[in-house]
Amino acid sequence: MSRLLLGLAALAVICPLIWVLLCSLRPGPDVFLDPLGWPQHWTLQNYRQALALGGFSQYFVNSLWVTLASTLLTTLTGASLAFCLARFRLPAHTLAQAALATGLILPLQLVVLPLFFWLKQLGLIGTHSGLILVYTASGIPYAVLLLRGFFAGLPQELFEAALLDGCTPRQAFWRIFLPLARPGLSTVALFTAVSIYNEYFLAFILLAGEQEKGTLPLGLANLTIVSQYHADFGQLYAGLVLVMLPSLLLYLALHRHLLAGLAQGAVKG
Repeated sequence: MSRLLLGLAALAVICPLIWVLLCSLRPGPDVFLDPLGWPQHWTLQNYRQALALGGFSQYFVNSLWVTLASTLLTTLTGASLAFCLARFRLPAHTLAQAALATGLILPLQLVVLPLFFWLKQLGLIGTHSGLILVYTASGIPYAVLLLRGFFAGLPQELFEAALLDGCTPRQAFWRIFLPLARPGLSTVALFTAVSIYNEYFLAFILLAGEQEKGTLPLGLANLTIVSQYHADFGQLYAGLVLVMLPSLLLYLALHRHLLAGLAQGAVKG
């Protein structure tokens, strides 16, 4: 029974992906007239139009830069905070945990207005730097929540032995504990990268119409604008495939680390 349920769940995820791929290979009028039909005429023109009209190459470079920078900062900062919370009893230990828990449950949409004016005062509106800072700050609570379980689950004797061998706490973190937490780091990096790569709302607000600095989700919306609001469904589905493909490839490459990271990170929080 469990296998049947898992199989149905897998089909519920895979079938829409296959449908989007097939629609991207059909002419736009065919998709409009028969959305669920099998392609009668195969074409790659939708991808050529999406890349040429939508400027997806520039959007891809922007998304790659923002995603890599935000993921690296989130993972390293979250790992540092998680290590401190797991290994040291800080004066503000309870307050720090409460702040991180608040960051997990507080939607960013509630604070986007003061956040916008704060970044405007710093001259970061319409820049990738401002967007990266916001993405990093929003991802840190989740990173700390998961990685703290890894560091707390490692033997305290390992930390004490490193100190006896002459390591400082910082050296013990970088040389011993960070490599041991590699499954958790992979899990945090994967979830962070996928969420940032697909994020639309904050990019739309904080980039403030700077089209040349837009990310891929903004580029997908721009396809409707450059086609003068005509519903070219084949081109839109081609854009969806171009947006989804990197995320799927990243998941396929790291899915084993993801499963190991979730399992080990849940052992002890």
